[in-house]
Amino acid sequence: MLTREWTTDAVPARARFGYWQQAICDGIIGAETESPLPGPFMARMSARRAADFGFARFAASGHTVVRPARMARSDDAPFLVNLQLCGESRYGGDGAHGSRADTISVQTGEIALVNTGRPFHLVFPADVSRVIAILPRPLLRARVPWCADITAIKLETAPPAADPLRAHLAAAARSLAVLDDRTAAAFLENLVNLLALMLAPADAVGDDSAALRRARREALCAYALRNLADPELAPQRAAAALGISVRLVHRLFEDTGTTFGRWLLGRRLDACKRSLDDPAQAGRGISDIAFAWGFNELSHFSRAFKARFGESPRRYRARGRPG
Repeated sequence: MLTREWTTDAVPARARFGYWQQAICDGIIGAETESPLPGPFMARMSARRAADFGFARFAASGHTVVRPARMARSDDAPFLVNLQLCGESRYGGDGAHGSRADTISVQTGEIALVNTGRPFHLVFPADVSRVIAILPRPLLRARVPWCADITAIKLETAPPAADPLRAHLAAAARSLAVLDDRTAAAFLENLVNLLALMLAPADAVGDDSAALRRARREALCAYALRNLADPELAPQRAAAALGISVRLVHRLFEDTGTTFGRWLLGRRLDACKRSLDDPAQAGRGISDIAFAWGFNELSHFSRAFKARFGESPRRYRARGRPG
């Protein structure tokens, strides 16, 4: 593993922030930095990297890190496990994958799991210090399949695995200078085991936090939206794909006062309505649109469409066309 060090101490003041952006890209993940706080910007980082995993520790003045969509389109983008040593980190989604209004605040001693395959917006409102483990996507997905569809989640501090996970991350940071490939791989395997325990399905560990249920529901909805056109999509298939139980699928939707079936029907009807509104699809048959979005009975589609939008698909389309 290659160990590298970065510090702004000897960098001219006007060049420090650009230097720091390059350090983040080289030591952790491709990203953009912006909005440094007024006053001199200071930062330092140590990172030890192998081809697809690694560990880093950094301290910096307040600023913002953005992972834009153009940088987050890699199928092998890693996950980051971040232990907050001091200060605060505020994670928000960006673009199509999340809203900046849905901010996750991570305070001293707390841990966040971040999917770098999704765009995100990360604010450090003041001086910050953190430990970061860079996890290969296939390794974590093999243990926690549903996590591929989250953006960021703050892990709870109460579960039995939380303290060992925190201690493990801190030990990795303290040992950066002497980590060899074998030791680093062992650290990595233990981290993934602890994460898998903390993110285990609720059926296995009892009631979990609202944040974890929300993250699982986000992953479940993302999977269903990707497979909206599949007429065979059902709770059983979604549960198998995400490595959770069918019971948990139903519980996640019960939390929002609906069911998987009603939610799925609503998303399919919305997709059909968008197709009917699209001038480029004006010559496409209504039945073709319905079947393309997962309906397998035209009469059922027509009844459901009218119940939701107040008129039949045919009348809706005709009304929307110019004279």
